[in-house]
Amino acid sequence: MAADIVVQAAAAAEVQTELASRVSNWRHKIQPLLDEQDARPAFDIHLYGDQVLDKLARLSCRDPDHPVELQTSTVCMLWPAAIVQLQAVIVQLQAGALGL
Repeated sequence: MAADIVVQAAAAAEVQTELASRVSNWRHKIQPLLDEQDARPAFDIHLYGDQVLDKLARLSCRDPDHPVELQTSTVCMLWPAAIVQLQAVIVQLQAGALGL
């Protein structure tokens, strides 16, 4: 009976060691991505929306034959910021229509 307990404990320790190894490998792979993200400034959707509008105003004057390339992270933040800006405009229009 004591031998069974020792075997079970050894098996559990082996599983735990394997899990710890997998977590360590995962952490090693993901750490550079986390460091890169931490190096970016904090995301303020309202400030970013204003920056997007400014950038779009400047881009509208550019030559349409020369598209602008954007980083993936910029595109990922562009969409929600544009939605927030659009929502703010809709609220202003509704308030104006209601005479508020």
